[in-house]
Amino acid sequence: LLINIGPKADGTIPEVMQQRLLDVGSWLKLNGEAIYETTPWSVFGEGPTKKEMGSWGRQEAAYGFQPGDIRFTRKGDVLYAILLEWPGNQITISSLKTIPVHKITLLGSVDPIRWKQTGDGLQVALPDDPVSSFANTLKIE
Repeated sequence: LLINIGPKADGTIPEVMQQRLLDVGSWLKLNGEAIYETTPWSVFGEGPTKKEMGSWGRQEAAYGFQPGDIRFTRKGDVLYAILLEWPGNQITISSLKTIPVHKITLLGSVDPIRWKQTGDGLQVALPDDPVSSFANTLKIE
């Protein structure tokens, strides 16, 4: 990350970059347990966003994330589903059709999370508003 935050000629970091670093720090304070000391899960992620690759594996076109784009990490028996774009009041995680689930929380929220497993996947009812203006994380136990 820091390689993209270059100082000006006088050695100062531009204010917009300082704010970006503070935003990342705030996000990690809220969602860090889904990042630190985690490992990849058997499924990288899911969702509608696809990246087109050009010759030699270079990315030719990049798209913003969409509701339904999820990335997974795990720590012990806990699975984290990082929602890259807020999906609204509900999301179905198709990768979790048969994984036993006992409890789900939204990191940073006190609202209880309702959920049920169906043949389509794990259907999770979400609060009206996201906790973070960036990615939000479901902790699945």
